[in-house]
Amino acid sequence: SDTFLTFVLTNGHIMLAHHGGQKLKYSTYKTQCVDRDSCPFFSPVCEAPTKNGFVNHLIFSSEDLSGDNIWDEMKPHQIIGVDKNMSLVQDNLFE
Repeated sequence: SDTFLTFVLTNGHIMLAHHGGQKLKYSTYKTQCVDRDSCPFFSPVCEAPTKNGFVNHLIFSSEDLSGDNIWDEMKPHQIIGVDKNMSLVQDNLFE
């Protein structure tokens, strides 16, 4: 059943979010990064879904924000997070 306990937590080394019944979206890449020509961290993963489990950014929001980010809707009971190496982890509490 829905707990309605939707949250984002971080301790400075890891960040994770849980969809507990309230809408939550996430973004790990952009259509095209405006800083692609000057950013020292730019890589193909900045503009495409991850193929190796690593991302350069992770943003959570209750709604789509304007800009170049591609937003995906989290599923109920889904947990998404990254560690200090930006390794993306996804799981579902009830699957």
